[in-house]
Amino acid sequence: MPDQEENNWSVLRIGMTMLRIFLAWSYLWVLAGAAAVFPVLHREKSKWLFWITNSEYSLTYASLLPFDGFTQGYVVIVMIQMITRLYHCSRCHFFGAVDNDHEHGNRNVEPFDKCLLVYFGPYMLLFAISWCASAFYIYEIVLQIHYNLPVSNRTVLYCELAVAIIFKALILANAVVRHLRGIIILKLFNLEPEANLHNEHNFGEHLNLFFQY
Repeated sequence: MPDQEENNWSVLRIGMTMLRIFLAWSYLWVLAGAAAVFPVLHREKSKWLFWITNSEYSLTYASLLPFDGFTQGYVVIVMIQMITRLYHCSRCHFFGAVDNDHEHGNRNVEPFDKCLLVYFGPYMLLFAISWCASAFYIYEIVLQIHYNLPVSNRTVLYCELAVAIIFKALILANAVVRHLRGIIILKLFNLEPEANLHNEHNFGEHLNLFFQY
């Protein structure tokens, strides 16, 4: 029975680790996709009595990251790079615990600042470019509404744009808080001694520290 309970516990830890990796991957994918969303001013023409034309304006949404194989493949690669580097810096085993003595160190331990931008840079650059480009599109739409549309159509569109701006601000705040939290946690991991390292947490539990799902 003890062996059976140990096996069940191991299977549970493996399952929870894979689930947390999937949640972290999903979070990074949604965050990048949300940063790339931008509003588009859509115009519809309607005719009344065959000679009077009325124009209706509304906002629709598009993405700078289309759902094609090349773009989404690149997004997946940069997310895998980021999660892989988190694992390298977490001083833990993938599924089990770490228990090192004086004679040998943790083989998974790597310096905190080693190739950090190589792993984190592509995703951070993707997020920054997508967010800034979408913010520029919002600015262009504000100018277009202000100078080209009649006053009667502006109020509703301005309210919809306000919602879009709040959404973009929340996405940026979320990303900044997560990145700062991740950097602080990684620095704390880097301060841990390599010898006599005893870590009962696996990689999935460390991901829970970074992303707090």
